[in-house]
Amino acid sequence: MTTAAILKHCYDITESYLKIDDRVTNNSTISIIKETQDLLISTKQIFLNEILPYWNPIKDNISISYNGGKDCQVLLIIYLACLYEYFYMAALNFNNLKLDTMNTFNNMNTTVKFALKAVYLRQENTFQIINEFIEESSKKYGLSLYKSNIGSMENSLKEYMIHEKWDCNYNTKQKAGIIIGIRRSDPYALNLKYIQQTDKNWPQFMRLQPLLDWKLRNVWSFLIYSNEPICKLYELGFTSLGGVNNTVRNLYLKKTKCNQNGDKCKDGTSTSSHLWNHFQWEFQHRFGSHNKDDHSEDMTIEDNSIDHEYLCNDTESYYPGWFLIDDEKERAGRTKRK
Repeated sequence: MTTAAILKHCYDITESYLKIDDRVTNNSTISIIKETQDLLISTKQIFLNEILPYWNPIKDNISISYNGGKDCQVLLIIYLACLYEYFYMAALNFNNLKLDTMNTFNNMNTTVKFALKAVYLRQENTFQIINEFIEESSKKYGLSLYKSNIGSMENSLKEYMIHEKWDCNYNTKQKAGIIIGIRRSDPYALNLKYIQQTDKNWPQFMRLQPLLDWKLRNVWSFLIYSNEPICKLYELGFTSLGGVNNTVRNLYLKKTKCNQNGDKCKDGTSTSSHLWNHFQWEFQHRFGSHNKDDHSEDMTIEDNSIDHEYLCNDTESYYPGWFLIDDEKERAGRTKRK
């Protein structure tokens, strides 16, 4: 698939989601979708009006942080959709876009193998399933992915800046930008801005963070509807992905007798009223699919999988990650493995 086709596919996903209206009959479902539509419009406006005029692949001064997680995948789809709208759609409508710029873009798609810059900032050993998904999805989205050596976030960023030969001494709008899929519910993210420079003691670039206001329920609604392949760990009861030594299934998704009966569990897990699929409509009407069946909750790990010893020691059953929509409980699986 050419880069133009990839961008068009992502654009079609976002436009299709924005057109969801009276097809939804469940009140709780439509409220999540309407909320997500508003956030999607806002995020697109940030890309189209505040980011892409200054940072884009043609200027060769932008990259996206990509670790295969749900947040950065949603942001990646929207980013690619906005690239299509900003360059291709604008050219068709003659919206003050220079012809030579559009010709450059077209040439990149037809005569040169054009890939979008992305970086995988590795800080720890992670699951093989994640690594495989990153490889597969990077190819699917046409990413030119740089994988840093395992180390601190600061050192990984320094390594990437050197690799790209990005000069850190430019003024704000001339610094390179990295798109980051961080949300306000993440640690230290509450007061972040959509566009801001890194702190003085960090490698200097512009943090581009248009997903800040999204909630967990919005991420799931859009990603499930997109019908794009997602990391399979989410099907196993994971909600936040980190390293193999500090990531376990989310205890609030554990299938126990007490939450199935509606009682409060001693370990603090949720009651059954919280453990249901809020996104049945999205599954049944997902983009490009005529299959009305709901998504399977079950997945197995092959015995020869590298991850088998990490994932199969826990014999409990769990609901899929998307059964949890409480942002405060999303990172409950980020704990040291026993």
